[in-house]
Amino acid sequence: MKSRTAARRFSWTAWLVLAVATMALDAAPSRAAIDIVGSESVTLAWDPASGPVAGYHVFASYNGGTEQLYESVGITPTSIAIEGRYGDSIVIRVSSFDETGSAGPLSEPSDVIRLIEPTPEPEPTPTSEPEPTATPKPEPTPESESRWRRELRRELRREPTPEPSRTPTPTPDPDAASIVPFDFNGDQLGDILIRNPDSGETLFWMMNGIDISYSVALSNPLVDGWHLIATGDLNQDGGADLIWQHNDGAIEIWLIDNGTVIAAASAEGMGADWTIVHTADLDGDARDDLIFRRDDGSHYVWFMHGTDIASHAPLDSPGSAWHIVATPDFDRDGRDDLLWRRNRGRLVSWRMNGTEVVSRSRVSNPGRDWSVLGTPDLDGNGSSDLLWQHDSGRLFVWFMVGSRIASHARIESTDSEWHVVGLRDFDGDGRDDILWQHDDGLIYIWLMDGGTRLHHDAVGSPGYGFAVVPD
Repeated sequence: MKSRTAARRFSWTAWLVLAVATMALDAAPSRAAIDIVGSESVTLAWDPASGPVAGYHVFASYNGGTEQLYESVGITPTSIAIEGRYGDSIVIRVSSFDETGSAGPLSEPSDVIRLIEPTPEPEPTPTSEPEPTATPKPEPTPESESRWRRELRRELRREPTPEPSRTPTPTPDPDAASIVPFDFNGDQLGDILIRNPDSGETLFWMMNGIDISYSVALSNPLVDGWHLIATGDLNQDGGADLIWQHNDGAIEIWLIDNGTVIAAASAEGMGADWTIVHTADLDGDARDDLIFRRDDGSHYVWFMHGTDIASHAPLDSPGSAWHIVATPDFDRDGRDDLLWRRNRGRLVSWRMNGTEVVSRSRVSNPGRDWSVLGTPDLDGNGSSDLLWQHDSGRLFVWFMVGSRIASHARIESTDSEWHVVGLRDFDGDGRDDILWQHDDGLIYIWLMDGGTRLHHDAVGSPGYGFAVVPD
């Protein structure tokens, strides 16, 4: 077997908000500490190894602990983003491996990389306006600001919350189509889709606020290995349509008008190892497209025109450890963007034009204990926000301007038996609301104004075995 050399040269790139700092070291490091200030992620790059290389193993040691495999990557790019937390000290080594999995020699250890928390800037003076609740929570006063800040950081696993952006909020395009998710009758109000996976029975609840205007049963729903896997407006009529996928990968597309199937088409799909994970309008034609993910982390897009596949193309992916968690239009250009999250928690936003990645930007990460619920527009400013839920059930919202955090708020939480199953505008006020379902089946709606719950009430219980089809 032809021998392989170890990676010979390291460089670290810390991606900051305003600048990029790059450092390079020789293969015989002095083991001096390299301080990365203001970032909990550092990108490590190395020179390619010679020989029959199939990929690289990246090993990391945190805070003087045991060296462990961090991730295995392919031949290109010869770089990886290493994550930590403020205060961590990290040492990295890399080895190549061939197609049989046989590993070559390890590189020399990197210098110690220290992740340094930046000195916080003064917080803005908080507003004194009380929350419109029965028992208002006092806003922090300047005297209690430091204590309030420490509590907030503990809440978000010590992630520093960026200062509110001073960039003016863009004026919404008056000619842009108003798309309401899960609107099945075209009245610009969110509706509820419920399904019994055992019997296949599927119901549309056409909503007006928290009230059911009327209910429609879907005729001949698919069963026996079929899954109602996604919804989206595929034919530009302002209403949501249904996308089904079989266990063998086959696809069924049903165009819906007021709960009735007006057109349907079948497609072989891309195989059982490809799953539809999102619908999104990537090319800005006001029609949602289908995004597939394969088990190895590859992604593919079908650009839709009603039931027809207008075109298709592969979609770049940052790696098998990354997943698309939301498809917001962060820059409000009429094309949905991609919000990726790595298994270890890092978030990256890709601004899209079809399958072209126009730009990439890092989004703050509150920690591994927080999950992205979605990107609703809770404050009604036309920009997608970022809604988080902690493992304990707590809710927190980041109000976004583009991919930057303008402000943040804690949202009242509930018992662990309740689950967020939808985010959509039920009352037509331009602000998305929160749809809940209890373990016993009861469905509940919170009408929202930013982080404040204006009104809430039970919608009803569809009966045993029924569950809301989630966003």
